[in-house]
Amino acid sequence: MSFDYHEIDAFTPATAVSVCHPKGELLPLLFEFPHSGNRYPKDFRPSKDVPIQQIISGADSYMDELFEDYQALGITGIHANFPRVYLDANRHQHDIARDLLSDKWYGRSQPTTTEGTGLVWTIAQNPLKMYDRPLSDDEIRNRLSLCFIPYHQTLTMELEQLRRRFGKVYMLGCHSMRHHGFDDKGHPTKTRPEIDLGHRNYQTCERGYVECIADAFSDLGYDVRHGEQYAGGENMLRYGWPSIDQHALQIEIRRDFYMNEDTREKGTAFDSVQRHCQIIAKAAASYVRDQL
Repeated sequence: MSFDYHEIDAFTPATAVSVCHPKGELLPLLFEFPHSGNRYPKDFRPSKDVPIQQIISGADSYMDELFEDYQALGITGIHANFPRVYLDANRHQHDIARDLLSDKWYGRSQPTTTEGTGLVWTIAQNPLKMYDRPLSDDEIRNRLSLCFIPYHQTLTMELEQLRRRFGKVYMLGCHSMRHHGFDDKGHPTKTRPEIDLGHRNYQTCERGYVECIADAFSDLGYDVRHGEQYAGGENMLRYGWPSIDQHALQIEIRRDFYMNEDTREKGTAFDSVQRHCQIIAKAAASYVRDQL
């Protein structure tokens, strides 16, 4: 297939997550890619009625490629190789729709959304259901143990090692978003911001870090908003603690700038946006270096 979809047999904790360390200078700066995974295991088994384009419509396709040269700047990277619809690493462990679970479920059910986009997605795109079958407890536990837990253990370890070495650490969650959302009938809603920065009203990171990234995007000609579409996801809440000098910021880049949202193929402006993302990465690295 020509777009961002690759089938694999299965995940292991070692293959579900990739860590990319700098080869030279090391900075207390980590880029996180929780939604760019494009490897779909055989046990996914979505409904045959759902087109592949809609299955991957929630993925932050190519975000990891847009920032591909970050290691040369002293930045560490954490990549979820599993797809977002299979298991969303930016949700909490209990964010599971009750209708996915049997009465035997060992844990909790504390869903944060009624839109079918929790820890395990139940909706491809309204009104299409992701599955034409119930998921077993073992299936959900398997996804948690092989993907979710390794991802967060790895991210926690890398952040803590950097924070202990340098006394502080900065994280940048790299995301993309559709140029519009959909209502409950599947109709397009209003156009979203070009760039949206999520920091929970500066609760998850220091103001200077936000201003650095916002100014870098603005200087490139982008219209930058703050929490207009996304205030900052679960990982901002989980890892953003300025009181211990652990700073987490989420960026959302509108997908129509760099890809065709219908075909999921890279757009003609992909190389230009990739160059811009390199400038953003350099600005982040420079800011962090100045704080040491």
